Amino acid sequence: MPAVRLSMRKIREILRLKFDGGQTNRRIARSCHISRPTVADYLLRFEEAGLEWLAAEAIWTQQLPDWIGSHVRAFAFFGGVPELAVPDNLRSAVSKAHRYEPDLNPTYMDLASHYGVAVLPARVRKPRDKAKAEGRRAAGRTLDPGGVA
Repeated sequence: MPAVRLSMRKIREILRLKFDGGQTNRRIARSCHISRPTVADYLLRFEEAGLEWLAAEAIWTQQLPDWIGSHVRAFAFFGGVPELAVPDNLRSAVSKAHRYEPDLNPTYMDLASHYGVAVLPARVRKPRDKAKAEGRRAAGRTLDPGGVA
């Protein structure tokens, strides 16, 4: 009898429990109602494919304290900072959008100067700018552990 393939939702749940939850294969199998060898098989496939589990953080708002805090936690998690940040034109990052000289929020500018990050907001109504920022691996620098707030 051929093996039944798992849905993407089930595979994502296995990966989430393993990497975000730090659960054992036995607990994952019990939680997802599948066998331990199946869990091990999908984890091995994930590893062999050379994929990485991305970190994401859910926040309640995009207000300034949440926005700045998310950046600080992201820099700490990755152990470094990118050379260039390309945010959307949300109010917490950009006070006034402009094609050539956007005004950055002063607090966001302070964060960028503290970590040595250049900020170049995505242009208004230019979705290609955002795609480049999200799809490209930026060269980064390792942080001094004392530099993370």
